[in-house]
Amino acid sequence: MAIKYISTAFLTFTIVAGLAAVHPSQKVTEESGVSSRCWDYDAGLSPETGLVSDGQNLYFAAEGGRIASIETANGKSSWTADLGGRAISNVLVRELDVVAVTGAFDNSGRLNGSTLRSLSKATGIVNWSAPLTPSERYFLGATGSGIIAVSAEGSAGLFQPNGEDLIWKRPAAGKISAPPFVSEQNVIVSLASGKTQVLSTSDGTLRSNVSLAIPAVSQSVVREKLLISGDGRGNLVANELSSGSREWKFKAGAGWNYIRDTKYGVAAISADNFVYMISPDRGSIVWKRRLPGRISGAPAFSDSFTVIAAYGENTAYVIELQTGRITNLVSLPEKSSFAESPILISDGSVAAVTNSGVTLWSFNGCGTNKKAALNVPPR
Repeated sequence: MAIKYISTAFLTFTIVAGLAAVHPSQKVTEESGVSSRCWDYDAGLSPETGLVSDGQNLYFAAEGGRIASIETANGKSSWTADLGGRAISNVLVRELDVVAVTGAFDNSGRLNGSTLRSLSKATGIVNWSAPLTPSERYFLGATGSGIIAVSAEGSAGLFQPNGEDLIWKRPAAGKISAPPFVSEQNVIVSLASGKTQVLSTSDGTLRSNVSLAIPAVSQSVVREKLLISGDGRGNLVANELSSGSREWKFKAGAGWNYIRDTKYGVAAISADNFVYMISPDRGSIVWKRRLPGRISGAPAFSDSFTVIAAYGENTAYVIELQTGRITNLVSLPEKSSFAESPILISDGSVAAVTNSGVTLWSFNGCGTNKKAALNVPPR
């Protein structure tokens, strides 16, 4: 297990002029900040899922159905749980546990079963497990009522917080076309048929059906009123959540990889490297910015900023949501690159999967471990 500590290696955050600016308020400034790279973690465990964090620890699924926990303060391994098979869902972090779905496969690679498991955040020991309808992919979400699990075949269910009972379940509706969206009120399931189901989180009833000409590949709910759907041909469509009626449509030059509601509008990322802020009321552009590479993974968002990286590039960008200004850059050494966009750990640190492992940077000095809060680093 190799953990390298680099408390003296500082990465300078420099603002680079010449990046595409499309609005006067987006002029790149000469402001700069300094961060320190606190540690690198490389224990031969290659993350197969994105990183998640509760502020105190990082969690991810690795090869062989292993779930790993790393202490954010020092980069040391907290525990590794070997569940066998292969992780087939995102890792879900809750107050006392982490939850994931693993699949059991025979020697020919055929799926034999899928199991939902809860692990202690302190030890990695399994608290409980529950069988699921076999599927090669599950998507998990947490609500106050319990754990939402949606399969690649479009089945959905709500488990009690302790996993003992299945509160409701809906049968497979068809192959899904986008990662489901889960909130306290709604579960959004987009299907390859072009239909999008809006389900009640509390009891699983069908609240509405939204019909799209082209299946959605990304989606989000905005202010619990609008369903925003992005397809692979550049169409961004807003439908009224309860009735399904179309409110507006926006057209871009490429498909949509990610959509997110923010207090400044709808943040949307297209496959041609653009980041947009769209007005939820009219579907008009508030600002847009083009980055030099294809944006990877799900970007980290705070109330006021987002941290975005391009796959295979060695720079991540801190972008102000109100104006689209790039306020800081996170730079890796030469020959290093991001595999996913960084995640925010606390009010002064970010972590990311790179081609050499997992790395954490701090804006407030290494060793500080404040409570989790999605506040972006100071400029």
